[in-house]
Amino acid sequence: MKSPQEDRPRSLKALCEAVITNSLGEGGKRPYHKKRKEEENEEEEVKRSLEALFSSGNPVLGGLPAVKGLRDAVRLFVKKHAYLIEKTGGNDVAGVSNEPVNLRDALLSNQEAMEKIRGEWKEILENMYAVEGDDSTTPPGETLETDATTSSNFLFLDAGHTGAWEELQLEAKTPCSDARGFLETCVREWVEEGLPIEKGKPGAFVRALREVIDTELDSIVFDDHWEAWVSSLLMCVELRTKSSSSTSWEVLRLVELIYSRCTPQRKLLLLDFIAEEIQQPFEGVPILKDFLLQLFHRVLLCTAENIVGFMDDEIAQLVLKGLRVIADHLASFDTMDPQARWLKHILVRPSLVRDIASLPSREPELINKLTAAMPAPHAVGLMLIMLPLWMKEPGDEWTSTRIFDKLVDALLNKHVLDDLVEDAMACVDRCLRGLHTEKRHEHFGKVHSFLLSQEYSEVQESVGRLLRLLLCFSIPSAYDPGKSYRLLPTHLRSLEEYLLRRLEKWTRKNATHKIVVGDFWWEILRWHAADLPKVVARAVRAMCRDERRVGSPWDEGHLVAISYSVSSWRGLEDVLEDEQRAGSLNYVALLLNICAAASRASSSLQQERQQQQKQQQPPVSLNPTACWLLMRWCTNACARRGLFLATTEVLRSLTDDRDVTEGGLLAIPVEEFDSITHMPHAIPAQELNQKRMLATILSVRLWIATLNPFSQTPSVAELDVTGKLAQQLQTYWVDYDSNVSMPDKPFGEDSLLLLLCVLSMNRLTRVRKSGNHSQEYILQDSLKRLLAERRGHDPVWHLLQFLLTGVGSDHLAAILVHRYGTAQEVPLQIDVDKYETSVLHDVGEKELGAMKDLIGLKKGDKERETNLLPVLQLLLQLNGGDVSRAVAAFKKHSTSRWEAYGRCMDLAASVVERLLKSFPYLEERMRCEGVDVYYLSLLCTRRWLRDSVKFPDLARVSIEKFMRLGQAAWEGVVADSLGKHIEALWEQFSEADGLLRLCAESVILPVSPFLVLCLATDFSLKVNV
Repeated sequence: MKSPQEDRPRSLKALCEAVITNSLGEGGKRPYHKKRKEEENEEEEVKRSLEALFSSGNPVLGGLPAVKGLRDAVRLFVKKHAYLIEKTGGNDVAGVSNEPVNLRDALLSNQEAMEKIRGEWKEILENMYAVEGDDSTTPPGETLETDATTSSNFLFLDAGHTGAWEELQLEAKTPCSDARGFLETCVREWVEEGLPIEKGKPGAFVRALREVIDTELDSIVFDDHWEAWVSSLLMCVELRTKSSSSTSWEVLRLVELIYSRCTPQRKLLLLDFIAEEIQQPFEGVPILKDFLLQLFHRVLLCTAENIVGFMDDEIAQLVLKGLRVIADHLASFDTMDPQARWLKHILVRPSLVRDIASLPSREPELINKLTAAMPAPHAVGLMLIMLPLWMKEPGDEWTSTRIFDKLVDALLNKHVLDDLVEDAMACVDRCLRGLHTEKRHEHFGKVHSFLLSQEYSEVQESVGRLLRLLLCFSIPSAYDPGKSYRLLPTHLRSLEEYLLRRLEKWTRKNATHKIVVGDFWWEILRWHAADLPKVVARAVRAMCRDERRVGSPWDEGHLVAISYSVSSWRGLEDVLEDEQRAGSLNYVALLLNICAAASRASSSLQQERQQQQKQQQPPVSLNPTACWLLMRWCTNACARRGLFLATTEVLRSLTDDRDVTEGGLLAIPVEEFDSITHMPHAIPAQELNQKRMLATILSVRLWIATLNPFSQTPSVAELDVTGKLAQQLQTYWVDYDSNVSMPDKPFGEDSLLLLLCVLSMNRLTRVRKSGNHSQEYILQDSLKRLLAERRGHDPVWHLLQFLLTGVGSDHLAAILVHRYGTAQEVPLQIDVDKYETSVLHDVGEKELGAMKDLIGLKKGDKERETNLLPVLQLLLQLNGGDVSRAVAAFKKHSTSRWEAYGRCMDLAASVVERLLKSFPYLEERMRCEGVDVYYLSLLCTRRWLRDSVKFPDLARVSIEKFMRLGQAAWEGVVADSLGKHIEALWEQFSEADGLLRLCAESVILPVSPFLVLCLATDFSLKVNV
């Protein structure tokens, strides 16, 4: 005897057939002699049995695989689309709660999600519901007798059936057939007899419509009698609004749900009907008008979720319709949607940009009406979205300067909502490209005058907003193509004379303003430092104090902003070289500000800056901006040494490694950072951040070591990179001693190659000087011993050959950038006779002293001696150390002319000025690749044109042109030659390595391919001049 569990059906099909068999009798067959009434009673009994079977909580269904599969599908569906449930509480409409019916509507209105769940159900039913006995989910050997019978299948498909599973029905009569019949009766009365819905029917009409929509997911609610349906629905809105405000919200949700399931054409028609109803008079029922306006707004918000089905002209028509209704009822929309979110959401459709841009020409009256309503919140919100599309360039036919003026006035007078201030500032910045320079200057004067006319008590809460607005008209916009906009001299004088003291006074009153005021001056100095000497002096004086004033807006970042201008940087160098003035300068803070300059520029005057200030350490990264800024600061020997020592302090604060403590150049082996690249996910977050900080500071340290200064180096500012490299190579590779304690992960081949890359780039930027070369000889000996131990022609072998001979292979640039990722080839021939060592033609103090005496150079004149010393060294080197020949060459021209040729820093600054006039786009292009045009100009005038070892003929040609043409003409020739040289290199770089320039080959010291190309490619002057 089988247990009840064994007799229980295992499939949904068997279960249904068992219920029907029990209801109809043995075998489930009807006797032919039964009357019609008896048959109907039996059908009702079957219906009740099936309803009881599928009622909620029936334990019989619990163990069926089909039911379990359906439930699992629904559970996964709800979990996956939880964001739709959360979305129902975000419409900001009073009186709407997060009830289950709202959650259900949110799910049902998402057509894509519902299509997916229906597909899953269909697959489950196909696999588990209508299977034959041999495919049943019942295990073999336990097939029930009911499954083996040939009883009729009530889910059969007739000959005319389409085969869609969604249309299968257990009975001829659907559960909502009564509701659908009631709706059809109402519509028939409306169409045939012209009878509106009676007062007692609106509730039943709404409930019936809701039942049809909820029960039949795919039902088409509206048939050909569209006008009757919509008119009836809106009449229900009116009647329900008059009777009960709570039930009216249910009607609103119903309309939303219907709108989401309509075709785009029906959506437009529904929107038309609502708009027409809004235009009707509402005498005595103001709440109905408000309700219809909220309904209209909710429908507009729903459009963004179903925008895919619209044609471009349909969505444009919808937006225009919305703007027309809003223009007549702005007061209501100011309350419902002050930010104009409906238009923001719809703008995901790209074609709308074109339609909105043409609105002023197609709908001038509508635009004028919205403009006149400013500064109403909704009107301002609309203009913030549309105005940038109308102001594309100066002189544009439809440039709406009047709207822009009203927007600026609204910002000045605090008529813009706090939530819209950021959008308004972005809008102003985008619209600046559509204003003439004169108009921008006019707005600067307006905002500046407003700031000066207000007392602190009147603007203390809006200082940040006003300074940001003033900054918009003071510096080039982010959307200016040429970045050529500048303030007038009168405006700059007014900033120095009036605003400077006022802002400092305000920061002393309230220290919280110092961040926003400091960021304002940072941007101003970045673009106008050369024309603001008083502001520069104030910032420098504040940074060189032993004690900082409380509430002072100045920090080391302002020195970085001053260095953006070449002329201002030249003045700043005098301060850095004065030990008494620069003795209190915090180089650690200066280093961190240099490495954070890009983030400060991009997030200026934002709340993120306040968070950075609290952390006391801005985000540090060796990005292109930091690279070129470090290049500029390293042109000065004192600044370079201070920044290098600052990296040591930062490293010591992050780790207690022995090499860091002893000041080694490569303080940590490169191999320790492999995990950052290969397994960052396996490192705890705090440790990962520390390793990345270490890698960045170590990269900055090595980057500084590669960049040689070009100013005269005082003995106290000397940074002996050669000595540090020689010592580290000897310790870890040449004279390796196993008894000496080593790091946890010893220095390997990657570390060796990196040190050789640093040394190679240092050689490529080094200016030959006379003096003691003992460290150089030690280094050369170490390199020879390393080369003797190498086997094969790998990147290390190529760099050792270059460092020993001074002649680089074709692979030099690729090795410096890609290191071990470079494809290597064995050189066919090495012509050793052409190689020269780095210490040939050295000039000693004896030869220099003799030449000074012969030309009559007095020892007391330090300035003249400083300018002439490089020239004398060059002449001696070009003449093989022969003093008499060098003196004869010197006396061919006046001392003043030689003195001018010796002022390399001044010559480089003039060359840069001429270069940027002839090639204005080069500076920004080079900065994007991390290269400073001023450093490259100094490299040209100080090294390339004065290299007596590698390019003696070029050095002689340069001297000849300078003496024959004069300084101004020589500067023009060099600037033109350098500009064309850079252009040629850029073209070569874009073709060969442009696609790879963003790929860092190493975590430590990623090098710009373009810079390496500039260093490794020979330079030449124009010949026919």
